[in-house]
Order: sequence, then C-alpha cells, then structure tokens
Amino acid sequence: MNFSDRLKELRSEKKLTQQELCEKVEEYTKFKLSQQQIAHWENEKHQPDFEILCKLADFFCVSVDYLIGHGDIRTPLTEYSEYKLNPTERSIVDTIRSFPSEFGSAVKQLVEVTKQLLK
Repeated sequence: MNFSDRLKELRSEKKLTQQELCEKVEEYTKFKLSQQQIAHWENEKHQPDFEILCKLADFFCVSVDYLIGHGDIRTPLTEYSEYKLNPTERSIVDTIRSFPSEFGSAVKQLVEVTKQLLK
C-alpha cells in the first residue's frame, strides 16, 4: 500500500469527504489544507511535504511510516499512544504537565467541579 491508498483508507474509516477532512485537520492541528490538495494526493498527482505528513499522522493517530505505506503498525510510538489522545487532548495534557507540581490538586479540583456541572 502507498500513501495515496492509506490516505483514502483512513479518510473512509472516518467517513469523511475530502472537504470534511480538510476542515477536521484544520480544527485539530490548526493547519489549513484544501480539498484540491487531498484530491491530488489521493490521485497520486502530488506528494505532501514532511510537515503535512506529520499533521495527517497526528490527526489519524497513526505513525508516519504507516501513513506512507512503509509499515503496517498503525499506532505511533509515543507516550500518548496507549491513551489514543488527539492533538487537542495532547496539548491539554502537555499544558497541565508544564504547570508547577503544586497546581496539580487545583487542576484536579477544577476537573471534578466541571464534571459535576456537566451532569
């Protein structure tokens, strides 16, 4: 399988049109793509650059190797893999980890209050 096939496969699994994929990738990664770019990649007219490959791999929660067809292991080997966090969730976790440790209990209380409000 090559990049074109993998991109189509992953997009189909999420039941997204090419345009919807552009919108979702921008929402999760803040990286703007066009429907025409997706079509060119899926039709093997062009190849994305490395930065875009990384963004797409993050969005689909797969390794770049899997995305470009150089392997069959879907899950990237990162500290987030076992939790299957999307880029937004990763950003939240990274932000919380950057806080001084004494803020840990305050963050936990905030999460607990929020959970109660959502019930």
